[in-house]
Amino acid sequence: MLRINVPAAFGRRHVMPHMSAFLTSFPEIRIDATLTDATVDLIESGTDVAIRIGALPDSTLVAKRLAGQSRILVAAPGYIKRIGLPVCPRDLTNHSCLFFTVQTGSAWYFRPCGKPEAQFEKLSVSGAVKANDSEALLEATLSEIGLALLSSWLIGEDIKAGKLVRVLEQFEWVLAPGAERAIWAVYSPKKVVAPKVKSFINFMARQLKDSLG
Repeated sequence: MLRINVPAAFGRRHVMPHMSAFLTSFPEIRIDATLTDATVDLIESGTDVAIRIGALPDSTLVAKRLAGQSRILVAAPGYIKRIGLPVCPRDLTNHSCLFFTVQTGSAWYFRPCGKPEAQFEKLSVSGAVKANDSEALLEATLSEIGLALLSSWLIGEDIKAGKLVRVLEQFEWVLAPGAERAIWAVYSPKKVVAPKVKSFINFMARQLKDSLG
């Protein structure tokens, strides 16, 4: 039995669809998956491996980077047609900006793309909707309620389909400045990593490289 813990929306979109292939490759493994956005204690919950997204806090857990992750400022074409296209970050103060409930305060941070030495600037914004679920914010954005800062793994297909357009893409956007943001596999440190854990991590690394780059 392999017990995994995965963020809910990411698990539905990028983990569970690959489990048939994983179980075909490793027929002796059984999966017990918990999809939740809450950060669980791996030892207390009996979790073998978790996928976490964003900047990792300091901990005793072992972490392996599976794929990059960034946030992209997007809006529905209908919203842009109705309200107008922001041409500089300060224009966002006149727009409806959609938030994650977990955010502290009502600010986004930006800096020019390709300038990692530059400091992020803080931008206070406001909006009509706040939610604790990324797919809920995606739906609100598609419904033309406002602009949102959404994860690249969540919105790639909607951008390709023209349902969302990138806004102010000459800037790098984050919810908060800090350490590297990526998609990670984390597990408890042990002298010998269980083969089922190693197999899952290597499998997901290959899948995410192909699907997310």
